Amino acid sequence: MDVVIAGYGHAGELHARLLAARSGVRIVGVTDRTATRRAAAATRFPYAVTAAGLDELDVRADAVVVCTPPAHHETDTRTALARHHAHVLCEKPAVLDAGAGRRLGRTAAEAGLVLQPVHNYLISPAITELHRTACRSLGRIDRVTIAVTRTGPASGHPAWQPDWRTDPAAGGGILHDHGPHACYLAFHLAGQPATSIRCMTTIGEHGADHSARLDLRLANGSSAAIRLSWQGSSRENLYRLSGEHGTAQLRNGQLELTTPTGTYRKATEDHSIGGHTNDDWIVGVHQTFLEQATGTRRRNEQWDTAVHVAEVLATARTSAATGQDWLPVGHTRQ
Repeated sequence: MDVVIAGYGHAGELHARLLAARSGVRIVGVTDRTATRRAAAATRFPYAVTAAGLDELDVRADAVVVCTPPAHHETDTRTALARHHAHVLCEKPAVLDAGAGRRLGRTAAEAGLVLQPVHNYLISPAITELHRTACRSLGRIDRVTIAVTRTGPASGHPAWQPDWRTDPAAGGGILHDHGPHACYLAFHLAGQPATSIRCMTTIGEHGADHSARLDLRLANGSSAAIRLSWQGSSRENLYRLSGEHGTAQLRNGQLELTTPTGTYRKATEDHSIGGHTNDDWIVGVHQTFLEQATGTRRRNEQWDTAVHVAEVLATARTSAATGQDWLPVGHTRQ
């Protein structure tokens, strides 16, 4: 399979390295806005064609991996589908606008192409173990709590704009950075989509949100609480599921189950030390994507989740900006 990497920053470099190590995969093209990153790609992949953007790239590709900043995902995905007629794997948040996401989904479906977001936390062994424990021991899940604390935003590649995560014009802000992971995990762990939301944020440098408190009502009457911060004194990840028969909690690599019969603890993978870039998770995402791209059946269910995430986060921004509580998902300012 011939693959193009769109955006050769930290994420693009990771995807390219892991894909190039797979049998039957060739990196045939790399795009990046900066000449230094294109030169780095040309050195690493001497047979790949390089260009500033997908609209300028003249190469045949079976698939495109979109790793540009979030504000460019919609355009790059559309170009990959329409101009290159390629399957698309897109970094999170896959889209910022739910309507655009639905249109992209229809375009991919009509062309028989795979359109998949990078929802790599679903591959995490720790999340898999938490979900398995909850399904086995808790019964109905009544509440999901997710808290992600960092001491600041991660830096982008120094060759372009290292502080793009705090630039709203680039799609920055903690809601777009950690919000997608937290949302799709909440929906996965609860087994339900969101129906209404309230949100409060604090604004930091460049006008980007640096912390967010989201409360969600889910379709079956359960709820979710998501707390995100770049203003902590240490890194921490917390996932807690409260059910009819007890609670299951994953905090920084420690899984704890509490039921009427007692409390049980188990050490597992620690997300707080930067696990989102775990190679094994990305390899798992690639495996799913390539199996669909080379198979006969195209299943884009994860894209539907990515569109729902975009809808939830847009509604959250409206709630935070207007002070309105419990807005129905999809309610945004005109």
